[in-house]
Amino acid sequence: MGWFIGKWGGVDALRHPGDEPNFHASMVLVPHGNWGIIFLFNVRVPFYEAVGLGAFERIEQSVTGLVARGQAATDAGIGTFYLWFDSLVAVILAVQVWSLIRLVRRRSRLELPLRGLGHALGQGRRWVFPLLWEFGLPVVIALVIPKVAMVDWGGVILNAPDLGYSLIVISGVFLLTGLVRVVKASLSLRARQPSIPEVPIAPALSR
Repeated sequence: MGWFIGKWGGVDALRHPGDEPNFHASMVLVPHGNWGIIFLFNVRVPFYEAVGLGAFERIEQSVTGLVARGQAATDAGIGTFYLWFDSLVAVILAVQVWSLIRLVRRRSRLELPLRGLGHALGQGRRWVFPLLWEFGLPVVIALVIPKVAMVDWGGVILNAPDLGYSLIVISGVFLLTGLVRVVKASLSLRARQPSIPEVPIAPALSR
């Protein structure tokens, strides 16, 4: 029936949690002490829970320990985690945006035909290899995240908007960089194609 039995906050307890997209609740019963606690949160942090850091569980255990023994656990909040999470997202976006800016400003062109292994590796490093993660990462994110969360992307956005929107923005920047790379490579190849001179048409002879 969804009840967990065991040590909780340092005491033997029964616990039953429940979640909605923007709310979390939990009931902790301590039979031998004839008391219990109800926890109500007007927020939900599913990403934090999914990676095993247990923000709500740490808060609940801390309060249970405080009631049972007068001693609460330290660092029961989620501020430190989200400081790292937000910093990681900011760094990824900054690096990829800078890569996009450098690509737009780059004057070098895709050079074909390839002249030797060194030239092939150089062209691949500049034009082909980056496409593997610029297109590959968004595809992996689009396919893997719903399977891990066991909901579609609508459910991801509803239940974990911080994670969902961050991944969408990151994927968008990566895709945009890949598209710009493909367009620039195509334009450089078209510019190298020799143009066929037009043959002037002789004027018709008048009778």
